[in-house]
Order: sequence, then C-alpha cells, then structure tokens
Amino acid sequence: MGTNPITMSVNEIYEGLSQGAVDCSVQSTAELSVFNLFEVANAITRNYPDGVFSGVGVGNINKGTWQGLSKDQRQALLRAAATL
Repeated sequence: MGTNPITMSVNEIYEGLSQGAVDCSVQSTAELSVFNLFEVANAITRNYPDGVFSGVGVGNINKGTWQGLSKDQRQALLRAAATL
C-alpha cells in the first residue's frame, strides 16, 4: 500500500503530526489529552471495532489512502482486519 510503519515515542507524535511527517497514530483518549494531540489531529475515530490497538484495522487508514487502493487491496486489508 506504499506505507512505512515506524516506531516512535508518543512524545514525538505531536511534532510528527503537526509537520505532516506522520499520517496517523493510535492512542487512547487519555494520551490525546495528556500529549495535546487534540491540537494537531484533524480527525479522530472513536469506538471503532478494533479497540485501542488495532494492528491491521481499517480504522487506521486515511480516507485518501483507502480511495487510492485497488479493489483487491481493499479486500485484502478487510480480510486481514477480520482475521486479526
């Protein structure tokens, strides 16, 4: 899908989101507040079926990226999320 997963400290997520270097981050509601991520997040998905940690969940994909996927890629992602 052309993504590059990275591991980074939650302390660096704010800067990454604000500069556009990070497209998304999975955080609990408390972390959104404690680390002021509400200031730089342009969208928040709440109560999605995958829970707080989703791994390969469709709740973790940006709309533009999803729309850029082929039908086969979308189906593969949905199957992987269901299996997880």
